[in-house]
Amino acid sequence: MFMNDEHSPKILAQNRKPTLEDRLSDSPLVHKRIVQIVDLMEKALAEGYTADEAEEMAIEQVDGLGNDILWDWAANQEKSSFEKTKRSHPDAIADSKKNLHWVTTFGEVSVVERILRLGRRGKRLRPFSTEGNVKNRSCSFRLQRVLADFGSEESFGQVVKRVKEHYRIDVTLYAAYSNTLKHAKAMGGIKSGQSPRPAEDIITEVDGTMVPMTQAGKGVDKRKKKTVSWGEVRLCFARRKGETQSTYGAIRGSIGSVGILWEDTVQQSGFDPSTKIHCISDGAPWIANLFQEIFQDQGDFLLDFYHVSEYLSDASKAIKPTEATKWRRSQQSKLLTGKSKSVITELARHKRPNQEEDPVTKGHNYLSRRKDCLHYDKARAAGLPIGSGEVESGHRHVIQKRMKISGAWWKEAHVQPMLNLRTLRANQLWEEYWSQAKN
Repeated sequence: MFMNDEHSPKILAQNRKPTLEDRLSDSPLVHKRIVQIVDLMEKALAEGYTADEAEEMAIEQVDGLGNDILWDWAANQEKSSFEKTKRSHPDAIADSKKNLHWVTTFGEVSVVERILRLGRRGKRLRPFSTEGNVKNRSCSFRLQRVLADFGSEESFGQVVKRVKEHYRIDVTLYAAYSNTLKHAKAMGGIKSGQSPRPAEDIITEVDGTMVPMTQAGKGVDKRKKKTVSWGEVRLCFARRKGETQSTYGAIRGSIGSVGILWEDTVQQSGFDPSTKIHCISDGAPWIANLFQEIFQDQGDFLLDFYHVSEYLSDASKAIKPTEATKWRRSQQSKLLTGKSKSVITELARHKRPNQEEDPVTKGHNYLSRRKDCLHYDKARAAGLPIGSGEVESGHRHVIQKRMKISGAWWKEAHVQPMLNLRTLRANQLWEEYWSQAKN
Protein backbone atom coordinates (compact mmCIF):
# COMPACT_ATOMS: atom_id res chain seq x y z
CA MET A 1 0.00 0.00 0.00
CA PHE A 2 1.43 3.34 -1.04
CA MET A 3 1.02 6.58 0.89
CA ASN A 4 0.10 9.71 -1.06
CA ASP A 5 3.10 12.10 -0.85
CA GLU A 6 0.92 15.07 0.00
CA HIS A 7 -0.21 13.30 3.19
CA SER A 8 3.25 12.38 4.40
CA PRO A 9 4.24 13.74 7.86
CA LYS A 10 7.03 15.80 6.35
CA ILE A 11 4.78 17.48 3.79
CA LEU A 12 2.04 18.02 6.37
CA ALA A 13 4.53 19.67 8.71
CA GLN A 14 5.70 21.98 5.91
CA ASN A 15 2.13 22.98 5.01
CA ARG A 16 1.01 23.49 8.60
CA LYS A 17 0.23 27.07 9.49
CA PRO A 18 2.57 28.30 12.25
CA THR A 19 0.91 28.51 15.65
CA LEU A 20 1.24 31.47 17.98
CA GLU A 21 3.75 29.43 19.99
CA ASP A 22 5.87 28.95 16.86
CA ARG A 23 5.75 32.62 15.95
CA LEU A 24 6.76 33.71 19.46
CA SER A 25 9.65 31.27 19.77
CA ASP A 26 12.18 34.08 19.12
CA SER A 27 10.36 36.51 21.40
CA PRO A 28 10.48 34.88 24.84
CA LEU A 29 9.63 38.02 26.80
CA VAL A 30 6.56 38.77 24.70
CA HIS A 31 5.46 35.13 24.95
CA LYS A 32 5.79 35.19 28.73
CA ARG A 33 3.90 38.48 28.96
CA ILE A 34 0.98 37.23 26.84
CA VAL A 35 0.62 34.18 29.07
CA GLN A 36 0.71 36.46 32.10
CA ILE A 37 -1.98 38.73 30.62
CA VAL A 38 -4.28 35.76 30.00
CA ASP A 39 -3.71 34.54 33.56
CA LEU A 40 -4.49 37.99 34.97
CA MET A 41 -7.64 38.28 32.89
CA GLU A 42 -8.87 35.00 34.33
CA LYS A 43 -7.94 36.16 37.81
CA ALA A 44 -9.78 39.47 37.34
CA LEU A 45 -12.95 37.61 36.33
CA ALA A 46 -12.64 35.08 39.12
CA GLU A 47 -12.07 37.69 41.83
CA GLY A 48 -14.62 40.16 40.50
CA TYR A 49 -12.36 43.14 39.77
CA THR A 50 -14.06 46.50 39.51
CA ALA A 51 -13.72 48.48 36.26
CA ASP A 52 -11.04 50.70 37.81
CA GLU A 53 -9.07 47.73 39.13
CA ALA A 54 -9.26 46.04 35.73
CA GLU A 55 -8.06 49.25 34.07
CA GLU A 56 -5.06 49.55 36.41
CA MET A 57 -4.15 45.93 35.67
CA ALA A 58 -4.50 46.55 31.91
CA ILE A 59 -2.32 49.68 31.97
CA GLU A 60 0.44 47.91 33.88
CA GLN A 61 0.41 44.95 31.51
CA VAL A 62 0.23 47.04 28.33
CA ASP A 63 3.23 49.08 29.55
CA GLY A 64 5.08 45.86 30.34
CA LEU A 65 4.16 44.36 26.97
CA GLY A 66 5.48 47.44 25.18
CA ASN A 67 8.78 47.16 27.02
CA ASP A 68 9.02 43.42 26.36
CA ILE A 69 8.35 43.95 22.64
CA LEU A 70 11.24 46.43 22.45
CA TRP A 71 13.64 44.15 24.36
CA ASP A 72 12.82 41.16 22.13
CA TRP A 73 13.01 43.35 19.03
CA ALA A 74 16.43 44.64 20.09
CA ALA A 75 17.81 41.13 20.65
CA ASN A 76 16.53 39.88 17.29
CA GLN A 77 17.54 43.03 15.42
CA GLU A 78 21.05 42.89 16.85
CA LYS A 79 21.42 39.30 15.60
CA SER A 80 19.98 40.15 12.17
CA SER A 81 22.07 43.30 11.74
CA PHE A 82 25.25 41.50 12.78
CA GLU A 83 24.70 38.64 10.34
CA LYS A 84 23.80 41.02 7.52
CA THR A 85 26.96 43.06 8.09
CA LYS A 86 29.09 39.91 8.18
CA ARG A 87 27.67 38.89 4.79
CA SER A 88 28.40 42.36 3.37
CA HIS A 89 31.90 42.42 4.88
CA PRO A 90 33.11 38.80 5.05
CA ASP A 91 36.61 39.94 6.04
CA ALA A 92 35.40 41.91 9.04
CA ILE A 93 36.67 40.64 12.38
CA ALA A 94 35.10 40.72 15.83
CA ASP A 95 36.25 43.79 17.71
CA SER A 96 34.35 44.19 20.99
CA LYS A 97 30.95 44.28 22.63
CA LYS A 98 29.09 47.22 24.09
CA ASN A 99 26.08 47.49 26.35
CA LEU A 100 23.69 49.85 24.60
CA HIS A 101 20.95 51.55 26.63
CA TRP A 102 18.21 53.97 25.61
CA VAL A 103 14.95 55.20 27.15
CA THR A 104 11.54 54.92 25.51
CA THR A 105 7.98 55.77 26.54
CA PHE A 106 7.82 52.14 27.77
CA GLY A 107 10.97 52.47 29.89
CA GLU A 108 14.62 51.61 29.41
CA VAL A 109 15.74 49.12 26.76
CA SER A 110 19.14 47.48 26.57
CA VAL A 111 21.06 45.17 24.25
CA VAL A 112 24.62 43.88 23.96
CA GLU A 113 25.89 45.06 20.59
CA ARG A 114 28.65 43.16 18.82
CA ILE A 115 31.08 45.46 17.05
CA LEU A 116 33.11 44.53 13.97
CA ARG A 117 36.26 46.00 12.49
CA LEU A 118 37.52 46.05 8.90
CA GLY A 119 40.97 44.65 9.54
CA ARG A 120 43.08 45.13 12.64
CA ARG A 121 43.24 48.92 12.23
CA GLY A 122 40.31 49.51 9.94
CA LYS A 123 36.98 51.17 10.41
CA ARG A 124 34.75 49.95 13.22
CA LEU A 125 31.28 48.75 12.21
CA ARG A 126 28.33 48.97 14.57
CA PRO A 127 25.56 47.00 12.85
CA PHE A 128 22.77 47.43 15.39
CA SER A 129 23.39 51.12 16.13
CA THR A 130 23.44 51.91 12.42
CA GLU A 131 20.40 49.93 11.31
CA GLY A 132 18.38 50.54 14.46
CA ASN A 133 19.28 54.24 14.57
CA VAL A 134 20.01 54.06 18.29
CA LYS A 135 22.52 56.07 20.32
CA ASN A 136 23.67 55.00 23.75
CA ARG A 137 21.83 56.71 26.64
CA SER A 138 19.54 58.55 24.25
CA CYS A 139 15.78 59.01 24.27
CA SER A 140 13.54 57.51 21.62
CA PHE A 141 11.96 59.88 19.11
CA ARG A 142 8.55 59.36 20.71
CA LEU A 143 9.90 60.16 24.17
CA GLN A 144 11.66 63.27 22.82
CA ARG A 145 8.28 64.51 21.58
CA VAL A 146 6.72 63.85 24.98
CA LEU A 147 9.51 65.75 26.76
CA ALA A 148 9.27 68.71 24.38
CA ASP A 149 5.49 68.71 24.75
CA PHE A 150 5.62 68.91 28.55
CA GLY A 151 8.70 71.17 28.45
CA SER A 152 6.88 73.75 26.35
CA GLU A 153 4.35 74.29 29.16
CA GLU A 154 6.05 73.31 32.43
CA SER A 155 9.34 73.80 34.23
CA PHE A 156 11.82 71.03 33.50
CA GLY A 157 11.49 69.78 37.07
CA GLN A 158 7.76 69.41 36.53
CA VAL A 159 8.39 67.60 33.24
CA VAL A 160 10.12 64.80 35.15
CA LYS A 161 7.07 64.51 37.43
CA ARG A 162 4.58 64.63 34.53
CA VAL A 163 6.38 61.85 32.65
CA LYS A 164 6.38 59.72 35.81
CA GLU A 165 2.66 60.40 36.32
CA HIS A 166 1.49 59.74 32.78
CA TYR A 167 4.04 57.23 31.44
CA ARG A 168 5.21 55.61 34.70
CA ILE A 169 8.88 55.90 33.72
CA ASP A 170 11.81 57.79 35.19
CA VAL A 171 13.67 60.39 33.14
CA THR A 172 16.43 62.70 34.27
CA LEU A 173 16.18 66.46 34.55
CA TYR A 174 18.93 66.70 31.94
CA ALA A 175 16.92 64.57 29.49
CA ALA A 176 13.90 66.84 29.90
CA TYR A 177 15.99 69.99 29.50
CA SER A 178 18.29 68.91 26.67
CA ASN A 179 15.64 67.27 24.49
CA THR A 180 13.22 70.19 24.81
CA LEU A 181 15.91 72.69 23.81
CA LYS A 182 17.22 70.45 21.05
CA HIS A 183 13.87 70.51 19.27
CA ALA A 184 13.11 74.10 20.22
CA LYS A 185 16.23 75.17 18.32
CA ALA A 186 15.10 73.20 15.27
CA MET A 187 11.61 74.74 15.31
CA GLY A 188 12.75 78.14 14.07
CA GLY A 189 11.45 78.84 10.58
CA ILE A 190 8.86 76.03 10.48
CA LYS A 191 5.87 77.11 8.39
CA SER A 192 2.67 75.55 7.19
CA GLY A 193 3.04 73.34 4.14
CA GLN A 194 0.15 75.19 2.48
CA SER A 195 0.43 78.75 1.17
CA PRO A 196 -2.18 81.08 2.71
CA ARG A 197 -4.82 82.48 0.43
CA PRO A 198 -4.53 86.27 -0.21
CA ALA A 199 -6.18 88.36 2.50
CA GLU A 200 -8.19 91.51 1.92
CA ASP A 201 -7.46 92.95 5.37
CA ILE A 202 -4.88 91.95 7.98
CA ILE A 203 -4.74 93.20 11.55
CA THR A 204 -1.25 93.30 13.01
CA GLU A 205 0.52 94.43 16.14
CA VAL A 206 4.04 94.26 17.56
CA ASP A 207 5.23 94.96 21.08
CA GLY A 208 7.99 94.15 23.54
CA THR A 209 7.95 92.32 26.86
CA MET A 210 10.60 91.44 29.42
CA VAL A 211 11.78 87.95 30.37
CA PRO A 212 14.07 86.93 33.26
CA MET A 213 17.62 86.12 32.18
CA THR A 214 20.80 84.91 33.84
CA GLN A 215 24.48 84.88 32.98
CA ALA A 216 26.95 82.42 34.49
CA GLY A 217 29.82 83.73 36.55
CA LYS A 218 33.49 83.21 35.80
CA GLY A 219 35.78 80.58 37.27
CA VAL A 220 35.51 76.84 37.90
CA ASP A 221 32.11 77.03 39.60
CA LYS A 222 30.11 79.22 37.24
CA ARG A 223 27.13 79.16 39.56
CA LYS A 224 28.97 81.55 41.84
CA LYS A 225 28.71 85.25 41.05
CA LYS A 226 26.12 84.63 38.35
CA THR A 227 24.08 87.67 37.42
CA VAL A 228 20.35 87.98 36.80
CA SER A 229 18.61 90.63 34.74
CA TRP A 230 15.62 91.30 32.51
CA GLY A 231 15.91 91.14 28.74
CA GLU A 232 13.44 92.41 26.17
CA VAL A 233 11.87 90.12 23.58
CA ARG A 234 9.45 91.31 20.91
CA LEU A 235 6.26 89.65 19.80
CA CYS A 236 4.70 90.07 16.35
CA PHE A 237 1.04 89.28 15.83
CA ALA A 238 -1.12 89.11 12.69
CA ARG A 239 -4.53 87.74 11.75
CA ARG A 240 -6.97 88.07 8.90
CA LYS A 241 -9.96 90.30 9.53
CA GLY A 242 -12.98 88.24 10.51
CA GLU A 243 -10.96 85.19 11.58
CA THR A 244 -9.83 84.07 15.03
CA GLN A 245 -6.65 82.12 14.26
CA SER A 246 -3.62 84.35 14.81
CA THR A 247 -0.04 84.04 13.63
CA TYR A 248 2.80 84.88 16.01
CA GLY A 249 6.50 85.47 15.74
CA ALA A 250 8.83 86.26 18.63
CA ILE A 251 12.46 87.30 18.69
CA ARG A 252 15.21 88.61 20.88
CA GLY A 253 17.27 90.68 18.53
CA SER A 254 17.80 93.99 16.79
CA ILE A 255 15.09 96.27 15.43
CA GLY A 256 16.08 95.17 11.94
CA SER A 257 15.55 91.51 12.77
CA VAL A 258 12.16 92.39 14.28
CA GLY A 259 11.20 94.01 10.98
CA ILE A 260 12.10 90.88 9.03
CA LEU A 261 10.09 88.72 11.43
CA TRP A 262 7.13 91.13 11.40
CA GLU A 263 6.91 91.06 7.62
CA ASP A 264 7.18 87.26 7.60
CA THR A 265 4.43 86.96 10.24
CA VAL A 266 2.09 89.12 8.17
CA GLN A 267 2.91 87.15 5.01
CA GLN A 268 1.92 83.92 6.75
CA SER A 269 -1.53 85.47 7.26
CA GLY A 270 -2.00 86.02 3.52
CA PHE A 271 -0.30 89.36 2.81
CA ASP A 272 -0.04 90.29 -0.86
CA PRO A 273 0.24 93.56 -2.86
CA SER A 274 -3.49 94.24 -2.62
CA THR A 275 -3.86 93.57 1.12
CA LYS A 276 -4.76 96.43 3.44
CA ILE A 277 -2.77 96.39 6.68
CA HIS A 278 -4.29 97.69 9.92
CA CYS A 279 -1.75 98.18 12.73
CA ILE A 280 -2.51 99.17 16.33
CA SER A 281 0.38 100.25 18.57
CA ASP A 282 1.22 102.17 21.72
CA GLY A 283 2.99 104.69 19.52
CA ALA A 284 6.60 103.73 20.21
CA PRO A 285 8.70 105.44 17.51
CA TRP A 286 10.55 102.26 16.57
CA ILE A 287 7.26 100.50 15.81
CA ALA A 288 5.89 103.39 13.76
CA ASN A 289 9.14 103.67 11.79
CA LEU A 290 9.24 99.91 11.10
CA PHE A 291 5.63 99.92 9.97
CA GLN A 292 6.29 102.73 7.50
CA GLU A 293 9.44 101.04 6.23
CA ILE A 294 7.77 97.65 5.67
CA PHE A 295 4.22 98.48 4.60
CA GLN A 296 4.54 102.10 3.41
CA ASP A 297 1.22 103.24 1.90
CA GLN A 298 -0.35 99.80 2.05
CA GLY A 299 -1.65 100.17 5.59
CA ASP A 300 -2.90 102.48 8.29
CA PHE A 301 -1.37 102.99 11.72
CA LEU A 302 -3.66 103.53 14.71
CA LEU A 303 -2.70 104.60 18.21
CA ASP A 304 -3.91 102.16 20.86
CA PHE A 305 -7.04 103.65 22.39
CA TYR A 306 -6.23 102.32 25.84
CA HIS A 307 -2.85 104.10 25.93
CA VAL A 308 -4.48 107.33 24.77
CA SER A 309 -7.11 106.97 27.49
CA GLU A 310 -4.40 106.60 30.13
CA TYR A 311 -2.90 109.96 29.10
CA LEU A 312 -6.37 111.55 29.14
CA SER A 313 -7.05 110.10 32.59
CA ASP A 314 -3.87 111.62 34.00
CA ALA A 315 -4.61 114.97 32.36
CA SER A 316 -8.22 115.01 33.61
CA LYS A 317 -7.10 115.10 37.24
CA ALA A 318 -5.19 118.31 36.59
CA ILE A 319 -7.76 119.99 34.32
CA LYS A 320 -11.02 118.99 36.09
CA PRO A 321 -10.08 117.51 39.46
CA THR A 322 -13.72 117.38 40.64
CA GLU A 323 -15.11 116.10 37.34
CA ALA A 324 -12.17 114.08 36.07
CA THR A 325 -14.16 111.07 34.87
CA LYS A 326 -16.73 113.20 33.09
CA TRP A 327 -14.04 115.21 31.31
CA ARG A 328 -12.13 112.09 30.28
CA ARG A 329 -15.21 110.42 28.85
CA SER A 330 -16.05 113.59 26.92
CA GLN A 331 -12.61 113.58 25.26
CA GLN A 332 -12.84 109.86 24.54
CA SER A 333 -16.20 110.42 22.85
CA LYS A 334 -14.66 113.10 20.66
CA LEU A 335 -11.87 110.78 19.61
CA LEU A 336 -14.30 108.01 18.73
CA THR A 337 -16.32 110.37 16.52
CA GLY A 338 -13.37 111.75 14.55
CA LYS A 339 -12.83 114.97 16.53
CA SER A 340 -9.24 114.39 17.57
CA LYS A 341 -8.23 117.99 16.72
CA SER A 342 -10.67 119.24 19.35
CA VAL A 343 -9.07 116.99 21.98
CA ILE A 344 -5.56 118.18 21.12
CA THR A 345 -6.75 121.81 21.23
CA GLU A 346 -8.35 121.26 24.65
CA LEU A 347 -5.11 119.83 26.02
CA ALA A 348 -3.09 122.68 24.49
CA ARG A 349 -5.22 125.23 26.40
CA HIS A 350 -4.28 123.71 29.74
CA LYS A 351 -0.70 122.55 29.26
CA ARG A 352 2.11 124.18 31.17
CA PRO A 353 5.00 125.54 29.08
CA ASN A 354 8.45 124.10 29.80
CA GLN A 355 7.05 121.45 32.13
CA GLU A 356 7.48 118.19 30.23
CA GLU A 357 6.43 116.07 33.21
CA ASP A 358 3.14 117.89 33.65
CA PRO A 359 0.41 115.29 32.85
CA VAL A 360 -1.48 117.70 30.60
CA THR A 361 1.68 118.60 28.69
CA LYS A 362 2.62 114.92 28.39
CA GLY A 363 -0.84 114.11 27.05
CA HIS A 364 -0.71 116.96 24.54
CA ASN A 365 2.73 115.98 23.30
CA TYR A 366 1.72 112.32 23.02
CA LEU A 367 -1.33 113.07 20.87
CA SER A 368 -0.06 116.01 18.85
CA ARG A 369 3.02 114.06 17.73
CA ARG A 370 0.75 111.25 16.55
CA LYS A 371 -2.21 113.22 15.23
CA ASP A 372 -2.32 111.17 12.03
CA CYS A 373 -2.89 107.97 14.04
CA LEU A 374 -6.19 108.86 15.75
CA HIS A 375 -8.79 107.83 13.14
CA TYR A 376 -10.87 105.66 15.48
CA ASP A 377 -14.12 106.55 13.73
CA LYS A 378 -12.90 105.09 10.42
CA ALA A 379 -11.53 101.95 12.09
CA ARG A 380 -14.79 101.27 13.90
CA ALA A 381 -16.82 101.88 10.75
CA ALA A 382 -14.66 99.28 8.97
CA GLY A 383 -15.13 96.75 11.80
CA LEU A 384 -11.48 96.99 12.86
CA PRO A 385 -10.13 96.97 16.43
CA ILE A 386 -8.91 100.17 18.09
CA GLY A 387 -6.91 98.56 20.91
CA SER A 388 -3.71 96.53 21.00
CA GLY A 389 -5.15 93.96 23.38
CA GLU A 390 -4.40 91.02 21.10
CA VAL A 391 -0.63 91.42 21.25
CA GLU A 392 -0.86 92.15 24.99
CA SER A 393 -2.79 88.90 25.39
CA GLY A 394 -0.19 87.19 23.22
CA HIS A 395 2.53 88.29 25.64
CA ARG A 396 0.75 86.44 28.41
CA HIS A 397 -0.27 83.18 26.74
CA VAL A 398 2.54 82.83 24.16
CA ILE A 399 5.62 84.04 26.03
CA GLN A 400 5.07 84.79 29.69
CA LYS A 401 3.04 81.68 30.55
CA ARG A 402 6.20 79.55 30.14
CA MET A 403 9.12 81.93 30.28
CA LYS A 404 8.05 83.89 33.36
CA ILE A 405 6.98 81.01 35.58
CA SER A 406 8.25 81.16 39.15
CA GLY A 407 11.97 80.43 39.42
CA ALA A 408 12.68 80.54 35.68
CA TRP A 409 15.82 82.39 34.58
CA TRP A 410 17.01 81.89 31.02
CA LYS A 411 20.47 81.83 29.49
CA GLU A 412 20.82 84.07 26.47
CA ALA A 413 21.41 81.05 24.22
CA HIS A 414 18.13 79.46 25.31
CA VAL A 415 15.77 82.42 24.97
CA GLN A 416 15.28 82.28 21.21
CA PRO A 417 14.79 78.50 21.07
CA MET A 418 12.06 78.73 23.70
CA LEU A 419 10.42 81.58 21.76
CA ASN A 420 10.50 79.32 18.68
CA LEU A 421 8.81 76.55 20.64
CA ARG A 422 6.12 78.78 22.13
CA THR A 423 5.19 80.50 18.86
CA LEU A 424 5.17 77.23 16.92
CA ARG A 425 2.57 75.83 19.31
CA ALA A 426 0.54 79.04 19.21
CA ASN A 427 0.58 78.89 15.40
CA GLN A 428 -0.73 75.30 15.51
CA LEU A 429 2.31 73.92 13.69
CA TRP A 430 3.12 71.25 16.27
CA GLU A 431 2.17 68.31 14.02
CA GLU A 432 3.86 69.97 11.03
CA TYR A 433 7.16 70.09 12.90
CA TRP A 434 7.11 66.51 14.12
CA SER A 435 6.17 65.12 10.72
CA GLN A 436 9.17 66.97 9.26
CA ALA A 437 11.47 65.97 12.13
CA LYS A 438 10.54 62.30 11.74
CA ASN A 439 11.47 62.34 8.07
